[in-house]
Amino acid sequence: MNYFVLYTVYVLVLSVLMGLTTWKFFKKMGYNPILAFVPFYNYFIIQKETNHPKWWVIMAYLPIVGPIMMSVFHLYLMDKFGKNSLVDKLLTVLLPFFYMGYIQYTKEIDVKKEEEEFLLPGEE
Repeated sequence: MNYFVLYTVYVLVLSVLMGLTTWKFFKKMGYNPILAFVPFYNYFIIQKETNHPKWWVIMAYLPIVGPIMMSVFHLYLMDKFGKNSLVDKLLTVLLPFFYMGYIQYTKEIDVKKEEEEFLLPGEE
C-alpha cells in the first residue's frame, strides 16, 4: 500500500474520531455538528473560535508535526470549555479522543466567554 493511500486512511479515521468526540462542542459553539467530521475544516473552526492563526491547520496534517499540532488544537478546544487544569491537560494530550468523548457525553459543558478568560480566580 503506498504512502498516500495509507495517509488518507489515517486522516479519515482521525476525522471520524474527531467528529464522534467533539460534535457537541461544535454545537455549543454555534456550528452544525456535522462540521466536526470534516477534515481540515474542523480544526479550522477550532482555530477560529480560539483566536489562533488559521494557517496552523495545515501543520496538523503534516507528518511528524501533525500529531503535536492536533494535541495543541485539542488543548485549545478543551480550554474553550473551561477544562484547563493540569489533569485536564494531561488527559487531553495522553487520551484525547477518550477524554474529549467522556467530557462531551457525561458532563454539561458551557463555552467560556471571552471576558472570563481574563478574570482572576474569585472575580465575577
